[in-house]
Amino acid sequence: MYVLKIPNFNLRQIYESYQDINILVKQGFEREGFFFFRGEEMIKVEQHDDRILFSCNDEQLYDIWFDFFDLSTDYSLLNKAVLDIRSSGTISNSAKCSDGVHLLAQDPFECIVKEMLFTKCSPNKARERLESIKEATTEERGKTFKGFGYTRWRPIPNVDQLKDGLELLDWFCDTETSLICKHIIEWSESHRMLLDTSKSHSKDEARTELLKLVNDEHKVNRILAYGFGFHDVSCVSPKQSMKIESETEVDVETIIDFELSKWKHKQAYVGTILARDQIMKMKNKGKAKCHGNRQ
Repeated sequence: MYVLKIPNFNLRQIYESYQDINILVKQGFEREGFFFFRGEEMIKVEQHDDRILFSCNDEQLYDIWFDFFDLSTDYSLLNKAVLDIRSSGTISNSAKCSDGVHLLAQDPFECIVKEMLFTKCSPNKARERLESIKEATTEERGKTFKGFGYTRWRPIPNVDQLKDGLELLDWFCDTETSLICKHIIEWSESHRMLLDTSKSHSKDEARTELLKLVNDEHKVNRILAYGFGFHDVSCVSPKQSMKIESETEVDVETIIDFELSKWKHKQAYVGTILARDQIMKMKNKGKAKCHGNRQ
């Protein structure tokens, strides 16, 4: 176990930002654990105020998870900079309720799989799709954690594992999920260098190749930011962009460039907290509706 004191770090907010649909939340004995995965690696993280407990030794933390959680960035300063954006109340309001979000450094191929599955469906549906793929392609793992009991999981398949499990996908997955996987496999065959050495391509080069996989600029931006580390991509959705432009009569890119100039390398943070704020409002609206129906 390794403990760090990290201000502006909130596991629940990171989970609710839906950068990564492959985070497992498990209730222990008067404790809540968040399980994060990257390749063959897995870590359980707990939070007590600003004290963060990592289920690893110091070498594992600094070799693998320090960069994954972007712990070298002072998010208290970044969040304050976003909070101070005066031209858009939508952006500053999102910063108020999402000050614990960190950008996660995911594996490029894993990020592609997750983002492709998280299309025109709820997060829960996307997770179901992902679990069916894992069941068809990778072996189950298990480990006992004190206070949480025995925890089972399966890694997300790499390119070769997904290809090798192609025949089983039709048995474990719904038709749409299976077709998505086959499309990813076909694209991946001619993009091994991009996946294996993500820094081998510039942002524009990577964007061009990713658009051959998914013709959705916003989804490509999310993959570039979360999977390839291009955090200077804003990740603001078209719906959010239209809302902000209607509110300010200025496009969101201009606002970010002008009022967040010192943090251009972290523009993905804006889109991430906007997404979380939108998702939480939708959840709260749904809860209020259910409560009203019961009355």
